[in-house]
Amino acid sequence: MRCDKCGFEGHKSEFRYLYNTTLDAETAYRECPKCYNWVVCNELEEERREKAAKA
Repeated sequence: MRCDKCGFEGHKSEFRYLYNTTLDAETAYRECPKCYNWVVCNELEEERREKAAKA
């Protein structure tokens, strides 16, 4: 993931989970650990990226 405000990059787990827009939505809000900006995250896409990086 990457913060739009400060440019910090890290794994999804480094960004604090805030909430989903709806219960069945792929999109969630997470908080940047560096500048505390709210970042929109596509949870499913980030899962795929992390699994691909481990393979």
